[in-house]
Amino acid sequence: MGLDYIYCKIPAEKISSDLTHFPVKLYLNTSTHPEFFNEMSYTDRLKLQGVADNLPEELSIEIEEFTNENAVLHLSSPSWVLSSGVDNIFRIYYSSLMSNNTAYVGDTGTSPAQNVWDSHFVGVYHMAQDPSGGTGCILDSTSSGNDGTPSGSMTSEDLVDGDYGKALDFDGVDDYIDLGDSLGASLSTTYTLEALAKTSTITEDNSICTYRSTTDSNPILFQLDHNNADFRLLVRDDAGNIAVASQASAILTDTYYNFAGTRNGNTINTYLDGSAGTPDTDSFGAITQNSCIIGGLTPGDVVQLSTVFKGQIGEVRISSIVRSADWIAATYKSLTNNLVLYDESYTCAGTTAIDGATTSGIWVRLYKRDDGSFIGATISSGTEGTFSIDTPYNDYHYVIALMPTNSGINGLIYDWLRPGE
Repeated sequence: MGLDYIYCKIPAEKISSDLTHFPVKLYLNTSTHPEFFNEMSYTDRLKLQGVADNLPEELSIEIEEFTNENAVLHLSSPSWVLSSGVDNIFRIYYSSLMSNNTAYVGDTGTSPAQNVWDSHFVGVYHMAQDPSGGTGCILDSTSSGNDGTPSGSMTSEDLVDGDYGKALDFDGVDDYIDLGDSLGASLSTTYTLEALAKTSTITEDNSICTYRSTTDSNPILFQLDHNNADFRLLVRDDAGNIAVASQASAILTDTYYNFAGTRNGNTINTYLDGSAGTPDTDSFGAITQNSCIIGGLTPGDVVQLSTVFKGQIGEVRISSIVRSADWIAATYKSLTNNLVLYDESYTCAGTTAIDGATTSGIWVRLYKRDDGSFIGATISSGTEGTFSIDTPYNDYHYVIALMPTNSGINGLIYDWLRPGE
């Protein structure tokens, strides 16, 4: 087939303030977009083009996953502003006949895919790779290239279907992802942590993402975890000064949540599914951390097993700045497939006018003008004999009125009708 597109709309009510270079996640499958998968195969995955109505250049696209049944994409551009108060419209053009769009579209870890993420993201992990792949097999989507290494007893079977896309399953015994210590150069007194995860137990402490020392129990640059059903962010300096921001009795087992935490100097706070908790503060001194991991507390022989995560983690994002509450809320919507609406609907409207007079109660049928395909039908109503029929095409249509006169002959009442005219 020729060039086609997926129409995407972020409704005005989804964005509370303008967001620049915000990464938008799309989850496509054969149920929602059968035409896309009828046309596109894995080998065609780079034959895409992202175009936003308010942006002159193309959107960059990262391909997290692409199979015969599902596609997970992330899109953005440094100049793209998701504006509050208006619908933000963009389209994904596709065709198996296109050339690979390698300047703007790429798999995780490639240059065009890295352009989706602004420079404040120092680590983004979709948890979509086979954890049996060895050193550095859990890919960082950003240009930092700080890939993670699985530890413990993780196997191929631990790559599972998550909420929307893939996830890694942690056994609560010895599974974790080691990110090393290189992120510390970009993180100091301001940062944001975001994670999509679900726990299998709320009877113990489970760490989602932690950056602390392997030799000293005090220093904690951050620890995003849950203690029983309480969601927490902890920070503790070398001298033992500690702040704990918590949302009490906030989570259930086997339920995906978007966990987020921020530090702004001496103040920390949590966000659960986009809703802020109560901040906590302390006067922090130096924090001498040396190990960042996902799914545990500290790596190697000094892992404290009571804090190894048991459940699924589908996304971890680490930023070197304090993201706004509106950014965090939009991320929650994006990661849970609640930000973007797909496919557009137009409306063709008119009246059933007969010999200069309007008549209600007339059946009308709407057809696409160029190929005669049937779109829909309705009955005109009201004193004006008005009708309206939704159509996916912003193109010319024609309308047939059924038995509009006493003669019983169907009549063409609109020959070149477009939505909005």
